[in-house]
Amino acid sequence: MAGRRKKKIVQQEQKGQEVHSDEEHNGKEVQVDEEENMSGSQETQSTRSTRGRTQMHKLAMQRAQGLKKDVQFNELGQPIGDSAAELQSYIGVLAREKVKLNFKTWKHVPQDIKDKIWDAVNLSFRVPAIFKKPCLSSANDKWRQYKTQLTNNFIWKRLNDEENLHKPPPGYGIMGDEWSQFVISRMSEDFKKLSEQQKVRRKQNLYPHRLARKGYARLASEISTELCDDDEVNRAILWKKGRTSKQGEIEGDVLKTKFTKIDEYIQQKQDGLLQLQGPNEDILTQALESKEHGGRVRAIGGHVNPSTYFRLGKGMLPNHEKNVLLRRQATVEDRVAKLENLVLQNVAFKSSPIEEKGSCTAKDAKGAMKLSEEEIGFMKQKLDFEDDDDELQFIDKEDVLEKQCKKKPSKEVKKLELNSSSMPKSLWLLYCYYKRALGNGESLKIVLDENVFGEECTLYVHDEDVTPFCQLMPISYTCIAVYIWYLYKKMMEDNKLEKFRFMQPCHVGHVPTTRTDKNFLDKQLESRARALADRLIDNPSSASLLVPCNVGFHWILTVINVSKDIVYLWDPLSHRIRDDDWKHVVEMAIKMVHAASGNGKKGRSKTAWEIVKAPRQPDSNQCGFYVMAYLKTLIENMPDIDDKDSVQALFQQVEYDKAVIDLVRSEWADILSSYIQ
Repeated sequence: MAGRRKKKIVQQEQKGQEVHSDEEHNGKEVQVDEEENMSGSQETQSTRSTRGRTQMHKLAMQRAQGLKKDVQFNELGQPIGDSAAELQSYIGVLAREKVKLNFKTWKHVPQDIKDKIWDAVNLSFRVPAIFKKPCLSSANDKWRQYKTQLTNNFIWKRLNDEENLHKPPPGYGIMGDEWSQFVISRMSEDFKKLSEQQKVRRKQNLYPHRLARKGYARLASEISTELCDDDEVNRAILWKKGRTSKQGEIEGDVLKTKFTKIDEYIQQKQDGLLQLQGPNEDILTQALESKEHGGRVRAIGGHVNPSTYFRLGKGMLPNHEKNVLLRRQATVEDRVAKLENLVLQNVAFKSSPIEEKGSCTAKDAKGAMKLSEEEIGFMKQKLDFEDDDDELQFIDKEDVLEKQCKKKPSKEVKKLELNSSSMPKSLWLLYCYYKRALGNGESLKIVLDENVFGEECTLYVHDEDVTPFCQLMPISYTCIAVYIWYLYKKMMEDNKLEKFRFMQPCHVGHVPTTRTDKNFLDKQLESRARALADRLIDNPSSASLLVPCNVGFHWILTVINVSKDIVYLWDPLSHRIRDDDWKHVVEMAIKMVHAASGNGKKGRSKTAWEIVKAPRQPDSNQCGFYVMAYLKTLIENMPDIDDKDSVQALFQQVEYDKAVIDLVRSEWADILSSYIQ
């Protein structure tokens, strides 16, 4: 019986089949220790059953059913939680199956193969676009580990067995030519030299961790109750935990000494006595007496570099604080110079009403009253004050309290609390990246296609743009332009550029000013109209122009079709034209276009304005998000601009639900994340 079983195992291995002894036992994915399977002895392979390679059959079945697994991420963008290990195993399977052995390094692997790995991950897991770079970096690591294991088990151990050396190991799906080239490359003098160098470097690691596949990110998630709000202390604690056995034992006197130093420095930090030198120094670097490597951070986990963890921009010098102060000083000096220039021009500064905010102004009381140094009692003489209903009046305290009680309590707008549950996953990871890597005034540069706005355009996205976006607070021109770039790319992919074009929002928006003279204000309106007219002239006659506009602390959307003399308006606050200046700008721009084309004849029909009754914003802050949702609806449905009913039919909801706005925010984060290097 035993002989027949042994013969059967040998036949299975010769056919490239694998025995999964534990797969039926636990019903879970086959998690394999490939070193156990990679035995260098042919005799061992033929006499015992092994678990075989990781196949992830259950995941393939879920993918066939259209199911995806959710993956949690920490603030550094590292996967944690129940699906993290499964995700990493699947990345390893993809790297092994899709990348051939004969590529010299990961840089030589074609981009289309890397994209296939990323696409396969997206089919099985819900992961944000910002995870693409760490995902491919992880695939690189696992691919190199796979080649190392093959080398150790099927090349070095077969050096004296020439016959089997050039035979591909059974069960790995490796073709003969591919294996032969791999063996030749590994037997070369260059590789042997490189291998010896790596062995020497490996021996220099005096404090290897004992985490196996778990990693620091998952360890931190498991012991979160033992951690605190101080990142420096947490990193030191994780470093210690990673080098402690399950029984709590510490191996070696040298390691125990380092543990003692770390504990001392933690206590000094908590007492406020620890002095650190340099922006990338902390408790762990002082205890180990060595600086961080340029490409990784100890006790944090893979794919997190010092510039991200220590909040330094790329190429930032140690005296970064000085550079920041110099930039701020230059900004202040520039502002002072502008103010001095205005003063020299004898510009009169007068207060002007602030849009959407009330103002309280009171005239100075006329007359005079002598100041008494003694306690003031009831006065029987009249004071020399003019009685004017519009001026400040003295009233009894009781009356004040009584009137205040009758007023309705004002609604305080609270900023959205920033945490992983208050925003889409991709936006949360983007926010964490900005806080970590771009916290010193740095920005993310995005170069747009010239056809997006009909001109060259480069966006610089700062933390001041991202944070309000995450908080559902009023957003900037840059935020709107970023989302337009996302929609434009989507239109290009779907070949839908013939119906709509976009206007650069900052060219037509309201410009705050302290000037009140009519000539100056008229010139401002004309300048906005000229910018709009120039874009309309360049626009194909069949296409409508989408114009998001900030009319003064409030975003609205306008769609203009000059050839049909029709203008649609979406206002998240009301269903009427609230800003006469903007209407004047649009009509002036249309007249300029007709004049330039020679169609500005008398008797021409007046431009028709259609007010779309669209979903209304729930508070005073979300107008920008609603305008982006309007744009998304128009681009996805491409309505006929002549059919007013079909346009109105797209906007029947009274208010957008949270899922609609969150989808817009998630798409905005995805396009921005794709530019993170």
